[in-house]
Amino acid sequence: MPQLDGLVAVVIGVGSSIGSACAVRFARSGAKVLAVDPNPVAAEEVASDINAGGGEAVACTAAVGSGADVDRVATVCEQAWQRLDVLMNCSAEMDALDADGATSNWESVLRTNLLDPILYTERMLPLLRRSGGASVIYLSSIDGLRGNPNLPAYSVSKGGLVTLVRVLAGRHAGDRIRFNCIASGGILQTPRGAQDDRPIADVSQLFQLTPLRRMGRPSDIASAALFFASPDSEYVTGTVLPVDGGRIAVTPGTMLS
Repeated sequence: MPQLDGLVAVVIGVGSSIGSACAVRFARSGAKVLAVDPNPVAAEEVASDINAGGGEAVACTAAVGSGADVDRVATVCEQAWQRLDVLMNCSAEMDALDADGATSNWESVLRTNLLDPILYTERMLPLLRRSGGASVIYLSSIDGLRGNPNLPAYSVSKGGLVTLVRVLAGRHAGDRIRFNCIASGGILQTPRGAQDDRPIADVSQLFQLTPLRRMGRPSDIASAALFFASPDSEYVTGTVLPVDGGRIAVTPGTMLS
């Protein structure tokens, strides 16, 4: 298993099952983790779980899209460890639809899914440069690769992350900072701390659209994130990796029975 011994990781959005799974996986692989979330209880719980398991973690509360809070997260990281090796943003907001079926929260979705990762990246660059081989990981979606007409704001914001990764990968290659992106699809959200190794059965039509014939787990995303975070991916940057059970590889008609 790839190891992150001695590295420092900041994980944004640990209140989600995916964010929590990534933070815990990083810690179990040897990283020191700064667990960040708008919900102070969620951030503290993730950090406490890591510390109780023999890892090292600090909790930090930060509102989405707040430059002042992003500055505070950077300060906490610098004071605790004086460096940053892995930055992962797992924050996500979906479309809220009004009575006519139109998205009513465009600004909020774009702020959470696209602006917030940009703010963190820009503010953390000085710390990332100190690493001499840092990794930035964005959590996108297959909806950002093809577009979901039922989730226009979500699709546009996640598609923006795909372009952002490619732009920053070239721009900061000289700083030895790698930028990669995970395009998730069909990941079932599980209660934080619940067992994540159970069989996942047919819960919706998505099951029929998935070649691997199961829904995804937060641990599936954490495994991909660990690869991108580790030195095993030191020659990989500007990459978008679908973690979707094969859905993006086939047309819907291929899998529907």
